[in-house]
Amino acid sequence: MKRTLIAMTLLAMCCGSAFAAVGLEPASGYVHLPDAQVVKAGSIEGFAAYLTTHGTNELGRVTTFEAACDGNGYTVGAVGGIGKGLELGVGYTNIDKAIGTANAFAVAAKWKFVERPESGLAVALGAAYRNWNSDMHIADAVPFSGPVALDLPAVTSFYVAADKAFKPSAGSQCLVSGTIGLTYDSYSSSHLSSLGGGPFEGVDVPISPEGVVASDSFISPFIGIRADAPKWSVLGEFRPALENGGFSYQSILWSLAVRGQIGESSSASVGVSTFNLPYTRSTPAFFLELTHRFGR
Repeated sequence: MKRTLIAMTLLAMCCGSAFAAVGLEPASGYVHLPDAQVVKAGSIEGFAAYLTTHGTNELGRVTTFEAACDGNGYTVGAVGGIGKGLELGVGYTNIDKAIGTANAFAVAAKWKFVERPESGLAVALGAAYRNWNSDMHIADAVPFSGPVALDLPAVTSFYVAADKAFKPSAGSQCLVSGTIGLTYDSYSSSHLSSLGGGPFEGVDVPISPEGVVASDSFISPFIGIRADAPKWSVLGEFRPALENGGFSYQSILWSLAVRGQIGESSSASVGVSTFNLPYTRSTPAFFLELTHRFGR
């Protein structure tokens, strides 16, 4: 009976605010992908992170060479619980590349409308908006036409996420939970500017000769899994690439990280992720994040 009570207590914690930690995005969840948890009402989770990025930019198709998209940067933000089952978040990301800089403001909201601690089930709906701006150029991109300036899209997302927690074995304090979800992502159109005025001849869809990258939208699944002990967690997540006609709007996203508690209100996460700019084929890169809880 005592062991059963301990197991049920840990299970209830899994569906509570102790598991509503933020990653690199303005929503509680894994590293980049959300889960079905929300920050407790009256609390604010502030976060700051250093991240690196590796890969090649798809807009380099207008050149005779691939456009390297390696760089480093930071992201900061906060997520607050404002009522029963509701959270709001804001964030800012700045990345410095060899071909220039890019930054994005993001806002997000999530509503947990199902919570059943007895079965370890929780379900939430969410939305996010990220507006990318860039000052990036590919030098001598088009022969006899000069460099090309790169624009980046705004991304609007809607998702549903469902969590399931599994009972720990007798005597164990490590709890395993998982998330499955479905997301709708819409990418606005963007524009390449040839500083020499020449057309973009011979490029592939969805880049037109006028240098317009067509808008597009995608529906895709995502998954996450975590193991939580009293002072640390191991996190993993995955989402397939968002592609059309062989052009990558967003690369395969996966992350693996370890998160440790620092006192009662702070945590640190370290790991690797394929996060990068839109229109990029990414490879894994390092990140380090710090989180602090204010309020309750």
